Amino acid sequence: MKLFVTLVVWTGCLLPYLASSRQQLLASKLPRFLSWCGFTLLQAIAIYGLGTLYSTLISGLIVLMLVMCMWVGLILVASHLSGRLLLVSTIGLAFFSAVTLTGMNHVA
Repeated sequence: MKLFVTLVVWTGCLLPYLASSRQQLLASKLPRFLSWCGFTLLQAIAIYGLGTLYSTLISGLIVLMLVMCMWVGLILVASHLSGRLLLVSTIGLAFFSAVTLTGMNHVA
């Protein structure tokens, strides 16, 4: 479940970045409204998924922490790998999956 939640949160964080006018991974940006709707829906799914393991409050805080870390990591990685969406997605998913699987047991 934790790996699925990490995948959902990472995908949700990637959508608003791809809707930005300054993103360098796609030739044209995604529609802003649909990206933010997708972000909100995916984060709600992640909170619900973690809600099966933790309380709702703790689930929300874990997702908030993941979102903040993923956005910082996304900006740092994407700025050095412009035009490589698959590589950026794979690096982010691999890194945050490792962090989630090794560290989430000690969070809550």
